[in-house]
Amino acid sequence: MSDRDFASSSLLADVRELLRRDALDDAQARVATELARAPERADAWYCRGIIANRRRDHAGAIDALRRSVALRPEVALAWLALGTAFARERDWPRAADAYGRALEREPLWADAHLNLGLVLRQQGDRDGAVRAFHAAVGPFHALLRRGGKHHK
Repeated sequence: MSDRDFASSSLLADVRELLRRDALDDAQARVATELARAPERADAWYCRGIIANRRRDHAGAIDALRRSVALRPEVALAWLALGTAFARERDWPRAADAYGRALEREPLWADAHLNLGLVLRQQGDRDGAVRAFHAAVGPFHALLRRGGKHHK
């Protein structure tokens, strides 16, 4: 399963739809069924982490997302979610590390740069935060300077 396959798995699509409808119990049951059948599925652990974060069970989210990245360390989406769970626990160093790992896999991911900047600001690293914010908006700034026309 590639990074794209992970992000477009049918389980993840089902869980996203259930979360969109605020059906957390149904989403959790769907994930629990999948994990009982196939505990090695990183996307199922990812979904468990997302649901835990939504329930404000950040310790549970961290545990599930750590399992996801242990099974599939190449998946930037899981690293980003792990960073968010750490940030919600105000564990700034671990959040920064997780966002950095997401960026190692997806260097142009604006969300990861923005989140990293917010965490670095919390840690008092103003220069690092500014660099991260610039990295987040840099591609958009260049696009705006060209009058909104995308050129390859």
